[in-house]
Amino acid sequence: TQYVNPLRSVHDGNGTWWIVASAQGAPNNPDWYYNLRANPDAEIETPDHGTFTTTAEVLTGPAREHAWLQFTAANPIFLQYQEETERMFPILALHRRD
Repeated sequence: TQYVNPLRSVHDGNGTWWIVASAQGAPNNPDWYYNLRANPDAEIETPDHGTFTTTAEVLTGPAREHAWLQFTAANPIFLQYQEETERMFPILALHRRD
């Protein structure tokens, strides 16, 4: 089944978009996160790059920290969302496939 979920993302400039499974600070991860874990291939649409296929990767360690800093610099509301829950938000890198 195909689902549409509008999300905020940050483009790294090299064919990867970061998305954060915040659910606006809810205690549980959003359903789309589990869908991407089960099937990491997804089609996304961005205003600047159109529609294309990606493969999702859950970031950990320094890669996660780097993405978090870049993401929250562009979207500071996510810092507030993080304060509203005890769980650490998963960050996914959506790698463009050509």
